Amino acid sequence: MRAKDITEQTEQTTKQFHLGDVLSITTGQLVAKSHMDAMYQICGFMEGQDLFTHQIVMVADECKEALLAQFPQLAEVKVDGLTELLKTEKPEDACVKWLDELIAQGYPEWYEVKPLDHASDCRNPVGDLVGMLGGSGKTIKA
Repeated sequence: MRAKDITEQTEQTTKQFHLGDVLSITTGQLVAKSHMDAMYQICGFMEGQDLFTHQIVMVADECKEALLAQFPQLAEVKVDGLTELLKTEKPEDACVKWLDELIAQGYPEWYEVKPLDHASDCRNPVGDLVGMLGGSGKTIKA
């Protein structure tokens, strides 16, 4: 990522994300219409930089806490309805129906998401990987 891209992202105070994108983070169920792309988009925006695949899980945990602080009503959303729909529907159809039901119940379709407080700090993808492997005593082979 170019420095200009990082600067542009961190200067943005909020960005709009769909309910499915936000719930993919807060529930741990991938219900976003754009699937994993949504995870990269929302986590990358909140973190202030593009992320590598191995960083998504770490960042998603941080984002979950921040999203529930920003939108506490989403803590009430349970995936039971989705689980029931998955018994009779294709996964993509079940997700769309479940999200439509939540919107009909009064949950907003779009959310103005704020970046994490430390979003201007750049993550080191290699350092994160080493940390995930248990420390610097491990050897990473390409």
